[in-house]
Amino acid sequence: MPNVVTALRSAPVIGSLLRWRYKRMWATPRGADTWFGEYPSFAAAAAAAPKGAPLGYDQPTTTELYEHLANRINDMDYPVLFWLLRTVDASSHVFDLGGHSGFKFYAYRRYLPVMPRRWTVSDVPAVVAAGAERARERGETALDFTSDPADASGVDVLVTQGTLQYIEQPFGELVGGLKQKPKHVIINKVPMAPGREYITLQNIGVTYCPYRIDREGAVAEALVARGYELVDTWENASDFRKDLPFTAATRIRWLGHYLRLRDVA
Repeated sequence: MPNVVTALRSAPVIGSLLRWRYKRMWATPRGADTWFGEYPSFAAAAAAAPKGAPLGYDQPTTTELYEHLANRINDMDYPVLFWLLRTVDASSHVFDLGGHSGFKFYAYRRYLPVMPRRWTVSDVPAVVAAGAERARERGETALDFTSDPADASGVDVLVTQGTLQYIEQPFGELVGGLKQKPKHVIINKVPMAPGREYITLQNIGVTYCPYRIDREGAVAEALVARGYELVDTWENASDFRKDLPFTAATRIRWLGHYLRLRDVA
Protein backbone atom coordinates (compact mmCIF):
# COMPACT_ATOMS: atom_id res chain seq x y z
CA MET A 1 0.00 0.00 0.00
CA PRO A 2 2.76 2.59 0.77
CA ASN A 3 4.23 2.02 -2.71
CA VAL A 4 0.82 2.62 -4.28
CA VAL A 5 0.37 5.84 -2.32
CA THR A 6 3.85 7.01 -3.30
CA ALA A 7 3.13 6.26 -6.95
CA LEU A 8 -0.14 8.20 -6.83
CA ARG A 9 1.59 11.19 -5.24
CA SER A 10 4.11 11.17 -8.09
CA ALA A 11 1.51 10.96 -10.84
CA PRO A 12 1.24 14.25 -12.80
CA VAL A 13 -2.47 15.00 -12.35
CA ILE A 14 -3.45 12.91 -9.34
CA GLY A 15 -0.25 13.92 -7.52
CA SER A 16 -1.01 17.61 -7.97
CA LEU A 17 -4.52 17.10 -6.62
CA LEU A 18 -3.27 15.10 -3.63
CA ARG A 19 -0.65 17.75 -2.89
CA TRP A 20 -3.28 20.51 -3.01
CA ARG A 21 -5.61 18.59 -0.69
CA TYR A 22 -2.82 17.77 1.75
CA LYS A 23 -1.56 21.36 1.89
CA ARG A 24 -5.11 22.61 2.41
CA MET A 25 -5.52 20.27 5.39
CA TRP A 26 -2.05 21.12 6.77
CA ALA A 27 -2.97 24.81 6.81
CA THR A 28 -5.92 24.23 9.19
CA PRO A 29 -6.29 22.98 12.79
CA ARG A 30 -7.02 19.53 11.33
CA GLY A 31 -3.43 19.46 10.16
CA ALA A 32 -1.91 19.35 13.65
CA ASP A 33 1.24 17.20 13.76
CA THR A 34 1.78 17.28 10.00
CA TRP A 35 4.56 18.73 7.87
CA PHE A 36 4.64 20.38 4.48
CA GLY A 37 7.30 21.60 2.10
CA GLU A 38 11.04 21.36 1.70
CA TYR A 39 13.12 24.50 2.21
CA PRO A 40 16.82 25.43 2.27
CA SER A 41 16.65 27.39 5.54
CA PHE A 42 14.56 28.17 8.62
CA ALA A 43 13.80 31.62 7.20
CA ALA A 44 12.48 30.16 3.95
CA ALA A 45 10.30 27.68 5.85
CA ALA A 46 8.91 30.42 8.10
CA ALA A 47 8.06 32.54 5.05
CA ALA A 48 5.91 29.67 3.75
CA ALA A 49 3.60 29.56 6.79
CA PRO A 50 -0.10 30.25 6.21
CA LYS A 51 -0.77 33.97 6.18
CA GLY A 52 -1.60 35.31 9.64
CA ALA A 53 -0.81 32.03 11.42
CA PRO A 54 1.25 32.02 14.64
CA LEU A 55 4.89 31.24 13.92
CA GLY A 56 7.52 29.74 16.19
CA TYR A 57 7.41 28.01 19.54
CA ASP A 58 7.65 31.09 21.76
CA GLN A 59 3.87 31.48 22.12
CA PRO A 60 1.54 31.57 25.15
CA THR A 61 -0.38 28.67 23.59
CA THR A 62 2.63 26.32 23.79
CA THR A 63 3.03 26.50 27.56
CA GLU A 64 0.42 23.83 28.34
CA LEU A 65 1.19 21.36 25.57
CA TYR A 66 2.91 18.61 27.55
CA GLU A 67 1.59 18.82 31.10
CA HIS A 68 -0.08 15.43 30.66
CA LEU A 69 3.40 13.87 30.44
CA ALA A 70 4.59 15.10 33.82
CA ASN A 71 3.50 11.99 35.69
CA ARG A 72 4.25 9.19 33.26
CA ILE A 73 6.83 7.85 30.84
CA ASN A 74 6.57 5.88 27.61
CA ASP A 75 8.76 3.44 25.72
CA MET A 76 10.80 6.24 24.15
CA ASP A 77 11.98 7.31 27.62
CA TYR A 78 13.71 4.05 28.45
CA PRO A 79 16.98 4.65 26.54
CA VAL A 80 17.32 8.03 28.26
CA LEU A 81 16.60 6.56 31.69
CA PHE A 82 19.07 3.75 30.96
CA TRP A 83 21.90 6.24 30.43
CA LEU A 84 20.83 8.66 33.17
CA LEU A 85 21.08 5.75 35.63
CA ARG A 86 24.73 5.38 34.56
CA THR A 87 25.74 9.03 34.46
CA VAL A 88 23.83 10.81 37.25
CA ASP A 89 24.42 10.85 40.99
CA ALA A 90 23.40 13.14 43.84
CA SER A 91 26.09 15.68 42.95
CA SER A 92 25.24 15.95 39.24
CA HIS A 93 23.95 18.91 37.25
CA VAL A 94 21.62 17.94 34.39
CA PHE A 95 20.85 20.43 31.62
CA ASP A 96 17.57 19.64 29.85
CA LEU A 97 17.69 21.44 26.49
CA GLY A 98 14.14 22.00 25.25
CA GLY A 99 12.72 20.51 28.46
CA HIS A 100 9.56 22.64 28.33
CA SER A 101 8.04 22.97 31.82
CA GLY A 102 10.32 20.32 33.33
CA PHE A 103 7.91 17.47 32.74
CA LYS A 104 10.77 14.96 32.36
CA PHE A 105 12.16 16.06 35.73
CA TYR A 106 8.80 15.30 37.33
CA ALA A 107 8.33 12.01 35.48
CA TYR A 108 11.85 10.63 35.86
CA ARG A 109 12.19 11.16 39.60
CA ARG A 110 9.79 8.25 40.08
CA TYR A 111 12.35 5.96 38.43
CA LEU A 112 15.80 7.35 39.24
CA PRO A 113 17.01 6.06 42.63
CA VAL A 114 19.05 9.24 43.07
CA MET A 115 18.04 12.57 41.60
CA PRO A 116 20.70 15.10 40.58
CA ARG A 117 21.29 18.04 42.88
CA ARG A 118 20.30 20.39 40.06
CA TRP A 119 18.14 20.02 36.95
CA THR A 120 18.15 23.04 34.62
CA VAL A 121 15.57 23.33 31.85
CA SER A 122 16.32 25.51 28.82
CA ASP A 123 13.48 26.59 26.56
CA VAL A 124 11.89 29.63 24.92
CA PRO A 125 10.94 32.55 27.22
CA ALA A 126 7.15 31.95 27.27
CA VAL A 127 7.58 28.30 28.24
CA VAL A 128 10.34 29.05 30.76
CA ALA A 129 8.20 31.63 32.55
CA ALA A 130 5.29 29.20 32.86
CA GLY A 131 7.50 26.32 33.95
CA ALA A 132 9.31 28.40 36.57
CA GLU A 133 5.99 29.54 38.02
CA ARG A 134 4.78 25.95 38.32
CA ALA A 135 8.04 24.94 40.01
CA ARG A 136 7.65 27.76 42.54
CA GLU A 137 4.07 26.73 43.25
CA ARG A 138 5.24 23.15 43.86
CA GLY A 139 8.19 24.18 46.01
CA GLU A 140 10.77 22.57 43.72
CA THR A 141 14.27 23.62 44.74
CA ALA A 142 16.33 21.38 42.43
CA LEU A 143 14.57 22.54 39.24
CA ASP A 144 15.49 25.83 37.60
CA PHE A 145 15.00 27.43 34.18
CA THR A 146 16.89 29.44 31.59
CA SER A 147 16.43 30.64 28.02
CA ASP A 148 20.16 30.60 27.28
CA PRO A 149 21.61 27.32 25.96
CA ALA A 150 25.07 28.64 26.85
CA ASP A 151 24.21 27.84 30.47
CA ALA A 152 24.92 24.20 29.57
CA SER A 153 28.63 24.98 29.87
CA GLY A 154 30.33 22.58 32.26
CA VAL A 155 27.29 20.51 33.23
CA ASP A 156 27.63 16.82 33.93
CA VAL A 157 24.86 15.68 31.58
CA LEU A 158 23.19 17.48 28.69
CA VAL A 159 19.96 15.75 27.69
CA THR A 160 17.70 16.84 24.85
CA GLN A 161 14.58 15.12 23.57
CA GLY A 162 12.54 16.05 20.52
CA THR A 163 14.11 19.50 20.40
CA LEU A 164 17.09 19.72 18.05
CA GLN A 165 14.83 19.82 15.01
CA TYR A 166 13.36 23.14 16.19
CA ILE A 167 16.71 24.86 16.83
CA GLU A 168 18.21 26.71 13.88
CA GLN A 169 21.80 26.41 15.10
CA PRO A 170 23.18 22.91 14.42
CA PHE A 171 23.72 21.02 17.66
CA GLY A 172 27.42 20.42 17.04
CA GLU A 173 27.98 24.16 16.75
CA LEU A 174 25.97 24.80 19.92
CA VAL A 175 27.99 22.31 21.96
CA GLY A 176 31.26 23.38 20.35
CA GLY A 177 30.57 26.99 21.32
CA LEU A 178 30.25 26.24 25.03
CA LYS A 179 33.11 27.41 27.23
CA GLN A 180 33.26 23.97 28.82
CA LYS A 181 31.71 20.92 27.18
CA PRO A 182 29.25 18.69 29.07
CA LYS A 183 30.76 15.37 30.15
CA HIS A 184 27.83 13.36 28.84
CA VAL A 185 25.30 14.05 26.07
CA ILE A 186 22.03 12.14 25.71
CA ILE A 187 20.05 12.91 22.57
CA ASN A 188 16.62 11.47 21.85
CA LYS A 189 13.87 11.74 19.23
CA VAL A 190 15.78 13.47 16.43
CA PRO A 191 14.26 13.08 12.93
CA MET A 192 16.79 11.91 10.37
CA ALA A 193 16.80 10.86 6.73
CA PRO A 194 19.48 8.91 4.86
CA GLY A 195 21.90 10.95 2.81
CA ARG A 196 20.51 14.46 3.14
CA GLU A 197 19.34 17.32 5.35
CA TYR A 198 16.52 19.76 4.72
CA ILE A 199 14.05 22.02 6.50
CA THR A 200 10.30 21.51 6.47
CA LEU A 201 7.45 23.33 8.25
CA GLN A 202 5.39 21.65 10.96
CA ASN A 203 1.87 22.47 12.10
CA ILE A 204 1.96 21.64 15.82
CA GLY A 205 -1.67 22.61 16.29
CA VAL A 206 -1.21 26.00 17.94
CA THR A 207 1.59 27.40 15.79
CA TYR A 208 3.85 26.61 12.81
CA CYS A 209 7.52 25.82 13.34
CA PRO A 210 10.47 25.38 10.96
CA TYR A 211 11.67 21.83 11.45
CA ARG A 212 15.04 20.32 10.52
CA ILE A 213 15.39 16.81 9.13
CA ASP A 214 19.00 15.89 9.82
CA ARG A 215 21.09 13.55 7.73
CA GLU A 216 21.45 10.21 9.50
CA GLY A 217 24.72 10.21 11.41
CA ALA A 218 25.34 13.96 11.11
CA VAL A 219 24.56 14.89 14.72
CA ALA A 220 26.81 12.21 16.18
CA GLU A 221 29.57 12.96 13.68
CA ALA A 222 29.57 16.64 14.66
CA LEU A 223 30.04 15.77 18.33
CA VAL A 224 32.71 13.15 17.64
CA ALA A 225 34.62 15.86 15.77
CA ARG A 226 34.42 17.97 18.94
CA GLY A 227 35.94 15.44 21.30
CA TYR A 228 33.14 12.99 22.08
CA GLU A 229 32.91 9.25 21.55
CA LEU A 230 29.68 7.67 20.39
CA VAL A 231 28.67 4.94 22.86
CA ASP A 232 25.11 4.05 21.86
CA THR A 233 22.49 4.68 19.15
CA TRP A 234 18.83 3.68 19.13
CA GLU A 235 15.66 4.21 17.14
CA ASN A 236 12.41 5.57 18.54
CA ALA A 237 10.26 3.13 16.65
CA SER A 238 6.97 3.47 18.53
CA ASP A 239 4.48 5.88 16.95
CA PHE A 240 7.24 8.01 15.44
CA ARG A 241 7.24 6.47 11.96
CA LYS A 242 5.74 9.56 10.42
CA ASP A 243 4.90 10.17 6.80
CA LEU A 244 6.25 13.38 5.29
CA PRO A 245 4.53 13.43 1.90
CA PHE A 246 5.74 15.52 -1.00
CA THR A 247 9.33 15.72 0.20
CA ALA A 248 12.34 13.79 -1.06
CA ALA A 249 12.56 11.83 2.22
CA THR A 250 8.93 10.81 2.60
CA ARG A 251 9.75 8.48 5.50
CA ILE A 252 12.10 9.43 8.28
CA ARG A 253 13.45 7.78 11.42
CA TRP A 254 13.69 9.31 14.88
CA LEU A 255 17.03 8.36 16.42
CA GLY A 256 18.83 8.81 19.71
CA HIS A 257 22.49 8.80 20.80
CA TYR A 258 24.55 8.68 23.96
CA LEU A 259 28.02 10.25 23.75
CA ARG A 260 30.66 11.08 26.34
CA LEU A 261 33.82 13.14 26.27
CA ARG A 262 36.83 10.98 25.45
CA ASP A 263 38.61 11.85 28.68
CA VAL A 264 35.63 10.87 30.88
CA ALA A 265 35.81 7.41 32.43
